Amino acid sequence: MPVFHYTILKNGARKTGRLAAASSTEAAQQLRTDGATVLNIREAAPGDTGENALIRHLGKYLVSSAELELSFRQLASVLAGDVPILLGITTVGEQCSPALRNAYARIHDRVREGCALSVALQEHAPFVNRVSIGLVQVGESNGTLDRMFAYASELMEKARRLRGDLLQAFSYPAFVVVAGMGVAWFMATKVIPKVMVFIQGRQGQSGRLPPITQALLDVTAFVQNYGLYILAVPVLLTIIYVLARRQRSSGEAVDAWALHIPLLGGTFRAHANTMWCRTLGALLGSGVGIITALELVENTMGNWHYAAQFRKMRQQVREGRSLSVAFEQTALAKLCPMARAMIAVSEQSGGLDSSLMQVADYYEDLLQRRVKLLSRLVEPVMYAIVGGMVGFVYFAFFMAMMAANRAAN
Repeated sequence: MPVFHYTILKNGARKTGRLAAASSTEAAQQLRTDGATVLNIREAAPGDTGENALIRHLGKYLVSSAELELSFRQLASVLAGDVPILLGITTVGEQCSPALRNAYARIHDRVREGCALSVALQEHAPFVNRVSIGLVQVGESNGTLDRMFAYASELMEKARRLRGDLLQAFSYPAFVVVAGMGVAWFMATKVIPKVMVFIQGRQGQSGRLPPITQALLDVTAFVQNYGLYILAVPVLLTIIYVLARRQRSSGEAVDAWALHIPLLGGTFRAHANTMWCRTLGALLGSGVGIITALELVENTMGNWHYAAQFRKMRQQVREGRSLSVAFEQTALAKLCPMARAMIAVSEQSGGLDSSLMQVADYYEDLLQRRVKLLSRLVEPVMYAIVGGMVGFVYFAFFMAMMAANRAAN
């Protein structure tokens, strides 16, 4: 059935939307039946969702994860209370920010036209991940939309908390590193050059400078001559890292290497293990088939190396192997040893989804403990480095003064 874009005037407000009808005349009649004045109506071209491409792209960044999570939880509540889906979408949308409210309005129009809710989400909500859309599809098929929205909200909440833990773990050390580099740069370009004037003025009287003072002068000269190149190195490495991760092959190698960095690698592994165990457990517990669930997990993994393992595992399960056997043939068996044992046991006794949730809880607790450990380790180390730089400058300065005083006496 053709779809028409319309612009109407209703209750003194100008509104736009989409409507499925046999003809433009029938569409206009439907709108007038609702008490609206039709200002414009036209047939939509194939594939035209009536949404500006730029707005759709920006929508990914205008809607926060926390807001989407809250709206899904509200949808779960209203649907559990037997509220019709269209009324539920309208009710929840009215409480959201403009970007999310507009998205829900377009989703409402598509569902009213007879479109599946999961399809409408894919068309007009680019900020909704594939796992959430997969859960909505399951809910539409078995009549458990309220439970699926609750599942999706819970997964987003867990992911948001994990991101917050990682940000908390690395933001303070990063700030201390930047502050330390700033202090070193200031001392090398502003403080030490003035000290050098005094030291070089005394050099003729005192003869040879103390070794530590000479080392300070050499380091200062090096920083002044090559400081910009030194600062360019981390920027260049960051650019190389970002570009490398854009390609699957190089991204897999980079992410695999990152998983084995001392101290940090364990944190990255705990985060990835928490995410995939919880996501796969939720999908299986909601009735999603194992092949589809593995594909959804693969597409939501932020780590290329983990995604490659799920792609390999999905292929082996499709060929007829059991999940535990397929799991053993991937690097996940070493990256997540607890899951290996739990999957092998649960395949025989049942309850694979609950077992994966238990593994996710374990790795989430491990992640929180590693985050606290990193915070406790980095702080004293950075204090020692910054304090060492300051102490080195002052010690070299006073050694030069003592040498000059001895020569004068």
